[in-house]
Amino acid sequence: MSGCEGRLIAIDVQAAASASWSHQPGSVVDDSRDWRNRIFRWFAVVNSNANQLYPWDRGNALAARAFGATGTTWQGGGMAFGFGQSFVADSAGVIKFPVATLAMPMVAQLSQANVNLPAGTNVVLYVDTNTGNLAVAITGQPGVRCFLWLEASGQFPNA
Repeated sequence: MSGCEGRLIAIDVQAAASASWSHQPGSVVDDSRDWRNRIFRWFAVVNSNANQLYPWDRGNALAARAFGATGTTWQGGGMAFGFGQSFVADSAGVIKFPVATLAMPMVAQLSQANVNLPAGTNVVLYVDTNTGNLAVAITGQPGVRCFLWLEASGQFPNA
């Protein structure tokens, strides 16, 4: 494996109605390359405060933008980081959708344990083993805006 790929991924699942979310469960986040057979490192910032915006949003007061007053986190949210892979689905790689259960390689997971999402909710990035697309699984109503900085190794060709 050599080289590195990076992506900034924003996911807005703050609204109560899923029709207003930026991504639906199972939707593609990135299909610009084959994301299979890689190692991932990710950093996430999560905001549960409806009054705060992404750093790049237009309008409203600058004070309402991301990273809050302390400069380290959105108000009402949290930060997390971790590692993932897209070689095989492990025991934690079972993602439950309303209709089906898929075992997919986990890239990143935001949950109650790492960013205080409500109990029973998750936002998970995974790689579709059939297409190589990066996709998102969403369970419950997370009620957050998040953005992730995702770094992936070059693809390992011998897997």
